[in-house]
Amino acid sequence: MGKYTDAEKNACPHGDVRWPPPGEYPDALQLFYEEKGDRKRIFYNLIHDNSTSKAKQWETQVTTTAKAAQEKNKGMHPRMVVTAAFNQKQAVKQISSGPRGTLWLLGEGHEHIWECLKVLQDQAEAGTVRISADNDQRFRLFGVGVKGIKGDILLVSEKVELRKPAD
Repeated sequence: MGKYTDAEKNACPHGDVRWPPPGEYPDALQLFYEEKGDRKRIFYNLIHDNSTSKAKQWETQVTTTAKAAQEKNKGMHPRMVVTAAFNQKQAVKQISSGPRGTLWLLGEGHEHIWECLKVLQDQAEAGTVRISADNDQRFRLFGVGVKGIKGDILLVSEKVELRKPAD
């Protein structure tokens, strides 16, 4: 998906160049991914590991939007919302996976899923959400879409291996 120098690869944790290393990124970035064999590009404002003051503003906007969306969808328990979202794969789309985690896109109208994920993580002892059998993930806010995906929420998750009790 592009040629990177050794220095650029080494600057990114685990050599994962899908997004830049921790730093200050006040301007929109782009992310390339493949979907059904087609190369796609999205523009987003990075929130995750971004030390610019704008990142906090973007995070506040996303949080406010997600909470308001959840208020409108109060009827279902957060666990049911998350299970349905990951089973249907329309509300939550995996766009990339690599050493630093999996990137997910929550499209328009599905902002409440982020709030549900946060609620479930806050309730879980390990701070994770089980999205399928033996697949516990810890989600963090990654960014917010601009241009063609304006307002869509991007998440990053990492798989967490939970210890099973000894028999």
